Amino acid sequence: RNTSEVQVAQEVLCEFLGSGNTLISGSKLRILDASWEPPVETKYTGNLRVYERPIPGHTYAMCCDCATGQGGDAQAFQVIDVTEFPFKQVAAFADNRLYYMQYPTVILNVANWYNEAFVLIEINDVGQAVSYIMQVEIGYDNLIKIKPKGKQGQHISGGFQKMTQYGLKHNTATKRIGCNALKALIETDRLIIKDFKTIEEFKTFVENTDSFAADEGSPNAHDDLVMALVGFGWLSDQQFFKDSIGNNVRANLAAQMKEIEDEDFIPFGFVDNGLDHTPESALDMIERNPSNPWLTGQ
Repeated sequence: RNTSEVQVAQEVLCEFLGSGNTLISGSKLRILDASWEPPVETKYTGNLRVYERPIPGHTYAMCCDCATGQGGDAQAFQVIDVTEFPFKQVAAFADNRLYYMQYPTVILNVANWYNEAFVLIEINDVGQAVSYIMQVEIGYDNLIKIKPKGKQGQHISGGFQKMTQYGLKHNTATKRIGCNALKALIETDRLIIKDFKTIEEFKTFVENTDSFAADEGSPNAHDDLVMALVGFGWLSDQQFFKDSIGNNVRANLAAQMKEIEDEDFIPFGFVDNGLDHTPESALDMIERNPSNPWLTGQ
């Protein structure tokens, strides 16, 4: 096969996957497949791929998926810059050999590097132990706390109420919310994905009964990186998160509008056509009037 035939085959494959039951549409998968970037650096023997180093003053969210780390499912997390729209994937981590007792140390190091990122941990199964180590043994301050509210589902909590849990317990409802929010973010370009391995997982992340999961019929299909993003999708749908980020976006828009206004109202000066038909020039009048706002900047 020549290069053009391979490209056509890849496009047809993406369209086929997305037109059926993948979470992300085929047309968007094709765009993602052509827009991934190489990492600017890697850490942890290549398992952490960094696409943008931490920027002072920026806010980061880190969503973690947990596993036993015995060669099957991987420990995985995604780091997202949530300072402003569009959100950006700045780092991705996956390691299926990392023991879950060692995982909190990696989370801590990367979270501290990214300006003490806000960390959301999936606490199904061994995730409970990972969360406990982060909360009790390490004492990381920026763990996102969740309050279960029965039929109302799970919501972000300040951590001062009874029954507060230090992480998100995935169920059908949280996965549905997370998947829907994630789909909307990516397909409307409000979340920029750069990681090739994450994009590869999206190609086989398909509808499964009443939820989504890695396609069991695809060899070597995994969904650990995508599930970390599903956690971020759920987080982005929380009112507390939307209000916080919304304030940042509104502040940024206000600053931009202020710059535009300043440019629009810069004094345009005076045009001299050579005809001095006034007793004195306008410039002389301004110079003798020290209270003029154009001179005082008021």
